[in-house]
Amino acid sequence: MTDKDKYDEKFSGKIKSESETIRSEAYKFAIDTRKFEIDLYWKRATYFWAFIAVTFAGYGLLKRSPSTDDHFLEFFLTCFGFILSLAWFFANRGSKQWQENWEHHVDHLEDTVTGPLYKTVLRRVYPRTILQWIDFIFTGPSKHSVSKINQLISLYITCMWGVLVYNSQESWRVCNWPGVEISIFVFTFLAVVGIIFGARTYSGEHGHHLHERESNIVDKDS
Repeated sequence: MTDKDKYDEKFSGKIKSESETIRSEAYKFAIDTRKFEIDLYWKRATYFWAFIAVTFAGYGLLKRSPSTDDHFLEFFLTCFGFILSLAWFFANRGSKQWQENWEHHVDHLEDTVTGPLYKTVLRRVYPRTILQWIDFIFTGPSKHSVSKINQLISLYITCMWGVLVYNSQESWRVCNWPGVEISIFVFTFLAVVGIIFGARTYSGEHGHHLHERESNIVDKDS
């Protein structure tokens, strides 16, 4: 049996019973939700990119300013940029968790619906000549994950903002740590702790109260 025959056999008619029909509906729901999560992932990335870019532009303009009275604003912008980048990094990880959740559902549901379509990867054969290898290395497909690259970029930008926060220690000395700067530092630290430990999805059981509104139709003359 050739590879083509094996491929066709994997995707021959699969749905044969009512239970498999239900499984098919679950599969469609998992596919659609996965697409929705991917769409949200990149919308969130655009949201954070916009705020981080504006913050960095403001920081750059501030550094070019000849004024020496902007140490407070410099410190604030570096802290704000750091928090935005850290939030973006963990938002990426949270989005990836839900994306993988639905991908795992698709992995388990697809066998009796479409066959192992999502799990089956068709790759190029390896090049045979030097020119083909050059083309493959520079323009060919790769196993790199786009979402992982985005996560690493967000981590890199977070680290760079951390360096800028540390570099703004000159402004700490100039301002001699007045109350406003101390407050910014404390709130930034609390935000870091909150993002890392307090912003996780709750995995326990939630209790709910039932409340039903009463609605009555009353005559005009009553």
